[in-house]
Amino acid sequence: MDDLSDDQLVRLAKQEDVEAFAELARRYQGRIYNLIIGLTKNHCDADDLAQETFLMAYKFLRRYKQDSSFYTWLYRIAVNRTLNYFKKTQREKRKTEAVINEF
Repeated sequence: MDDLSDDQLVRLAKQEDVEAFAELARRYQGRIYNLIIGLTKNHCDADDLAQETFLMAYKFLRRYKQDSSFYTWLYRIAVNRTLNYFKKTQREKRKTEAVINEF
């Protein structure tokens, strides 16, 4: 599958070819991880968020209209997951601080 383009792999993956999606994940796992580690500065969080990115991409692959490159679409998922993670952790931090301040 190394010789297939991203568009060809996406078409196959949309037809439930798991190996095609696995090849896409192999192609981009390093770039997505590096993107997320640059944002989070935390290896554990980057591992988790990268995995979530690929799970979401697989789950919503049918929604990918192929009007941009696969990497661009994947990049947006990764950035959005990371931003949502930051929002969630900030909310949890504020709740924790509020509870501590009550005592």
